[in-house]
Amino acid sequence: MPKFNALYLIEHDPRDIANTDTRLIILYDDYEEAFFYYGTRRREQNETPNGMNYIHFNGMCKSWDIERFLELLKLLFNNLGSFITSELHFIELEDSEYDDLDFDKIRYKINHFNCLYAYDKQIESSRSLRKKIDTMTMKVNV
Repeated sequence: MPKFNALYLIEHDPRDIANTDTRLIILYDDYEEAFFYYGTRRREQNETPNGMNYIHFNGMCKSWDIERFLELLKLLFNNLGSFITSELHFIELEDSEYDDLDFDKIRYKINHFNCLYAYDKQIESSRSLRKKIDTMTMKVNV
């Protein structure tokens, strides 16, 4: 069963820090030498009878194109002007799960038992975010 470092980033709404805006999970795949990202973003019209309304998105970035990936992250997270919670987790995925991965399926695998670190509601800089992304490429045996 393949194992992944999963960086979970949560942007808190600057108008109401208790609410989240963008949530993003980044997986690093050694074999593909790429970062795969799965995210949600709260819609402007966010209230529904069932709670918050989020749109889902995903994509991939080759590890050699990290600068462009960091630029995307800055855009997603309000030019790093918002408070961001960051957590690094170590998760396992079945081969059969790859075809239809999305944010919710990966989020389900993240818990406090596989958390390697967590920083709550911090202001990130380009440099601190780059360090977090760089550490994802390291192998961790748990």
